[in-house]
Amino acid sequence: MKKKEQAARTRAVLVLAAANNFDRHGYDGTSLAAVCAEAGTTMGALTFHFRSKAVLAEAVADEGSARCAGSAPAVPPGRARCRTSPRWSSTW
Repeated sequence: MKKKEQAARTRAVLVLAAANNFDRHGYDGTSLAAVCAEAGTTMGALTFHFRSKAVLAEAVADEGSARCAGSAPAVPPGRARCRTSPRWSSTW
């Protein structure tokens, strides 16, 4: 696998692991070590892609928004496109 493909895969795995941990434990209850353990990566890999937990959380939110917007049917302007869900999708 090429380096760019591997880096993209690692980033995606980290975002999914973070989403799962934020869902189970909340932002404050999630450690970067727990994210790395679930993702099967090192702290070095995590910090390569995300300089802080806040930046990782932004990536999780961006991914969730992108998935929500891409899967929602067209709705009239001014209406919410997505329902807020307490659970993150495990299909990422």
